[in-house]
Amino acid sequence: MAIQIMNADARVIVKNDEELSEMPEWGNWSKDLVRISLSSKDIRKIPSGYSPSCPNLSTVLLGNNINLSFIGYSFFKQLHGLKMLDLSWTAIQKLPTSISHLVNLSALLLRDCEKLRHVPSLAALRALKKLDLYGSGVEKVPKGIKLLSNLRYLDLCGTSIEELQPGILPKLSQLRFLRLGFSFTVEGKEVASLRKLEELECRFHGVGELNTFMTCKPSTSQMRCRLLVGQSKQMDDYFGDSEDLYFLFGEGGRKFNGDIPLTVPLSLPHGTFSLLKQFGICNCPSMKKLFPQSLMSDLQNLGMISVRNCDNMEELIASEEGQESYNCNNGNSFIFTLPKLRRFELEVLPKLKSICSGEIVCDSLQTIGVRNCLNLERIALFFSCVTIASCPLSLLFKLSKFIPKNGGSWLLSLTILTPRMSSFPFANSYDIL
Repeated sequence: MAIQIMNADARVIVKNDEELSEMPEWGNWSKDLVRISLSSKDIRKIPSGYSPSCPNLSTVLLGNNINLSFIGYSFFKQLHGLKMLDLSWTAIQKLPTSISHLVNLSALLLRDCEKLRHVPSLAALRALKKLDLYGSGVEKVPKGIKLLSNLRYLDLCGTSIEELQPGILPKLSQLRFLRLGFSFTVEGKEVASLRKLEELECRFHGVGELNTFMTCKPSTSQMRCRLLVGQSKQMDDYFGDSEDLYFLFGEGGRKFNGDIPLTVPLSLPHGTFSLLKQFGICNCPSMKKLFPQSLMSDLQNLGMISVRNCDNMEELIASEEGQESYNCNNGNSFIFTLPKLRRFELEVLPKLKSICSGEIVCDSLQTIGVRNCLNLERIALFFSCVTIASCPLSLLFKLSKFIPKNGGSWLLSLTILTPRMSSFPFANSYDIL
């Protein structure tokens, strides 16, 4: 119905597979044409000499023409009013340089153009607000990109780009959405200079760059982030697909010295990590402790913790100075609440003895995974119920999955304080087998 309505408008051309075997004859196109949408697996090229004269044409939608591999130079030559160009999911291998003269273009969409290797200079496209290269084969950042002062949306994720030259990001001061992926690193200070940023995905070389970003970004910023810290270029192996857009991940931490609390600046304002939903870290052999106690109140939205292959990790939440680690039998034990924690994974942590010296209440917990943590003596994870009346039997077996390490006989002596019912004699050594 929508296609029929648009086709009734002489200013709009909409054609699909049933109507197209090639590009339609352009000689009959009205000079008042404002929008065309063409989609057919049979369209393979827009030949040289194909040059519609449509000064009012503002939107060209050629996405999903999966066999379209060539566009002649002349096609864009007379489309001076073009504002929206969508070539996503095409087989285009090279863009004509005439694109560089579309000075009114505000959106250029080249999403999943896997065969595309090069984009012509964008220096003259000062009106451009959205540039989407996600999943394309582009190998270098397009020339002139730093001149796009009106750019609001930039997606370079999944491309073959291996470097974003310093000095480009600060020039793009109007950016609201920035997704760079994890194939190259960026400087924390440059990302933090984007004061209007609302969504971010990028990779920092190390914790130092992350700290710089966190301290330099606006304190009132509520941006949603997906961040990778370290040398690895992959995150999906650890987190998989997720709609959550606030991540923090560390890898390749051989350059990290000492405990991670020392890398968290004391000047960070309260609430800095309040949006954090998933936290993972691996291959950081020098790290002994993960979170300082002062950070725990910021982690109320945390839904997943994954810690892997950290040879010297002793506890996840640092004990206060002078406080005995993994000892909660004194009167100074502390209680933290992680109300949204659903998944908790520990793997290959040979020196880990406990999660913390206090207690962690996590009523949403569904999965605990523990592998090759030979010295782990205590997992201080609790449900908040304190009486049998308020703690139904179903809650006692609430965990949907427990993954023990190979040779799980150690579980017989492991103290897992779940649920939190210390008044019951059987609760001190809760048998999960």
